[in-house]
Amino acid sequence: MKGPYPGPPTEPMYPEQSVHAHAGVSVGQTVVTPAKHYSPLIPWVEFVAGCFGFHGIGYLLIGKPVRGIIWLVISLVKHAVGAALSVATLGLALGCIVPLNIAIGFFLAMHERQIIHRAAHPTLAKTA
Repeated sequence: MKGPYPGPPTEPMYPEQSVHAHAGVSVGQTVVTPAKHYSPLIPWVEFVAGCFGFHGIGYLLIGKPVRGIIWLVISLVKHAVGAALSVATLGLALGCIVPLNIAIGFFLAMHERQIIHRAAHPTLAKTA
């Protein structure tokens, strides 16, 4: 007997486990990242919320919180200005504010659709 301990085990104590990389897998010199999958309803959520004057909701849903919060703050300022103009013009300013909400909501929804498309197809993204 060599002492109180029998020595190193001849077989591993734990079975071999495979390790999965989630952030990116290095293959040679390039790093391959998995495509992100977003719901195709996010642009629709942005458009509907934008029609009611709440812009930036879609950016929050696709993981761009700074841009989403900036658009929400801009929309709140626009609400305050629009309310003041509506009171001053006895409601006639709503004829400009409502189409503006719809146009901004449509623009942001199309931009978020582009972001989602580029995330789903990273090889099609611009390389500039």
